[in-house]
Amino acid sequence: MDIMNLVKAIYGTLTPQISFKGQIGDNHEIKEPLYIYVMNRMLGISQLDFILAHNGPQDVDQTYRESLCHQFKRDLNLLLASLPIRFHPLIKKSLDSLPAIFSLPLVLLHNDFGSFNMLVNENSCNLLGMIDWAEAEIAPFGINLYAHDRTGVDNETIKTIKAARIAGVLLWLGFTSRLPNEPKPVPIPDDDESGAYGMRDLELLINPATRFTDLV
Repeated sequence: MDIMNLVKAIYGTLTPQISFKGQIGDNHEIKEPLYIYVMNRMLGISQLDFILAHNGPQDVDQTYRESLCHQFKRDLNLLLASLPIRFHPLIKKSLDSLPAIFSLPLVLLHNDFGSFNMLVNENSCNLLGMIDWAEAEIAPFGINLYAHDRTGVDNETIKTIKAARIAGVLLWLGFTSRLPNEPKPVPIPDDDESGAYGMRDLELLINPATRFTDLV
């Protein structure tokens, strides 16, 4: 129990709560007593089960994939016709990257995947959950990662994920609200206050000091 008390003191809630309840039988040379310990059940699945689940993704209907790709292409072309010319190289690159983007796995995306929607434990800093799933959809991995980075994948995949992030920014910030109860989204105007905010954020994509990937 001394070791388990030390484990609990160091690792806290990551370990079960264990208590010693006694023993059945006495000590004999040929037969040891049965020591009884009780520990609480910990929630979750094993890491092995988690890994195996990721090796067996569900298939996404090809018709859905093609329809979504067509929607992205249509929306990017709308931006090409509506946004100022300084954004055109970025939009054209996103259009050219669509085949590669749609070669990525299709996953369930949280489309407002920012720090303000992540709930963390204020003591451990562990992630507790995500809120605001109103715009969730199945789409290519990386579309919603314009505010996040990760390593450990090959250069070509990183390049494609970066292209997906660019397309995600354009499709998210380049249009009016995509909430279900709002009017059909249209490219943001350049002549009113709401459009000016979106245009300001899009400028970060082409400003050499703030953009997170090259345009060419």
